Amino acid sequence: IRFNSTIMNKFAIFGALLCIIVWSFLPVSLEKKKANDGTLPAKTVYRLGKSSHLLPAIRVINWVLHPIRKQLVPLHAPALKALAINLVYGNDKPVGSYDAESELFGDLASWDAFEQYVKVIDDSAHFSGRFSMKQTIVDYLAVNVYIQKRFRENPEIADEKIERPIFLASYTRSGGTFTYQVLSDIFEEQLTPVRQFEIIGGPFDLHHSPINRIQKAETGMKAFKYMNAPMSLMHEWLLPEDPEEDAGWYGYTFTGLANSFLVPSRHHLHLWLDQSHQTKWHNLLEAILKIKQFDDQGRRNRRVILKSPEHLVAMKNVINKFPGAQFVVIDRDEIPWYKSALIMTHQIQYLIVPEPKIEESLYFTDVLWCAMKKARDFALSKNNDAEVLHLQFSGLFNQTFDYAEQF
Repeated sequence: IRFNSTIMNKFAIFGALLCIIVWSFLPVSLEKKKANDGTLPAKTVYRLGKSSHLLPAIRVINWVLHPIRKQLVPLHAPALKALAINLVYGNDKPVGSYDAESELFGDLASWDAFEQYVKVIDDSAHFSGRFSMKQTIVDYLAVNVYIQKRFRENPEIADEKIERPIFLASYTRSGGTFTYQVLSDIFEEQLTPVRQFEIIGGPFDLHHSPINRIQKAETGMKAFKYMNAPMSLMHEWLLPEDPEEDAGWYGYTFTGLANSFLVPSRHHLHLWLDQSHQTKWHNLLEAILKIKQFDDQGRRNRRVILKSPEHLVAMKNVINKFPGAQFVVIDRDEIPWYKSALIMTHQIQYLIVPEPKIEESLYFTDVLWCAMKKARDFALSKNNDAEVLHLQFSGLFNQTFDYAEQF
């Protein structure tokens, strides 16, 4: 009897541990409930700020390692820059006049914003957030170094002309990525879109990176879909080769929307509204497109198509930078947009910080709406001389091919 009892106890303990392990790796859905005010039918209401839907295993790791997270994943600006230089140059360190840091990294980014961004992450991120953002920042820096290196080695890149690009200047959360993918597929012989692997993996393959862009994109997409399953369903994250918006590129300036979207920072959100910083987005974009066209002359026979809220908010800069550019503007009614944007914003930040503040998510969403609405009004006004096709979210899914014909 004593022997059987011991065996049973061991099986019970093993079974309990197995259940805990299985549970810890099960995706967690958004918390929601049925609400009814007594007069209307019950409807689903998402409860923000109540719980994280990250994998329980990740939450446990973050909780255990929180006191020593800074020791385990140090974030120091000079060290991050050194890692970025190594990704581009490896052991072949730059010599001569290019030893100057300002020449290595150029002026496409705001370096004050970079310093502040590192500080915000250092102060607020949990362990897994620090780990992922450290690599993200190194990648941002490495792209800046790579661009400067290419223009020094091939100064003729500056002579490349980006002829009449098309900008899908869409509100966020308004079907813009769906439209971008549809148009890119229908007009694949005439257009060159940005691909998913060029955003997650970066616009260029870095010679000393351990994996290439497609491998990096595949790994990142799989990890995100598993760690943050509800969020992956709110966006068209499918295959590395699928067309994807270029908003992620403007994170390389440390003043793009992606910066304050991932990491709560009013400072960087305000920089996103600053016209002096907005010019950096399209200076960076022009540099990336020129290098790509220089490396692939076949791109000259097709028009590049891009999609990002930055193209809407900074449309005046786009017009000045790319004469002859055409625009597709997509907007959406405020209330459904606000719900979708707020959920996306608040829940995505659990990837980086332990407890996102709902007040900060509301502030971000308020500012974003007002900026896009103001920009949309200019885009459709008589003061805008650019050619604009105006589409509405309400017709994207039942008038898809009519819209494509208008395009």
